[in-house]
Amino acid sequence: MTLAEKLRNNSDNIKKYLHCGYIKPEKLIKKIALQEQKQTNDFADEQVWTFLLACGYAIAGPNGVEKLTSLLTGINGLSSDTDKIWLVDCNI
Repeated sequence: MTLAEKLRNNSDNIKKYLHCGYIKPEKLIKKIALQEQKQTNDFADEQVWTFLLACGYAIAGPNGVEKLTSLLTGINGLSSDTDKIWLVDCNI
């Protein structure tokens, strides 16, 4: 199974725990799928890598969100079960 397929198969948890703002997840997944088809090692899109990292934590559910929060802020615990990881498009 490819990475793009794994992301699509876990889309429910990704949508539940990852807020993408103006970023279009399916567009990024298509980029990943195209790169996988090329089978090259020259893929260097920072937005895709940030998305992949966030998806990994989102797939883990509330525990993943809490772990990422702790790593980035040093604060342990969530304020609610509906907390999400937020990604925003910085290309203003």
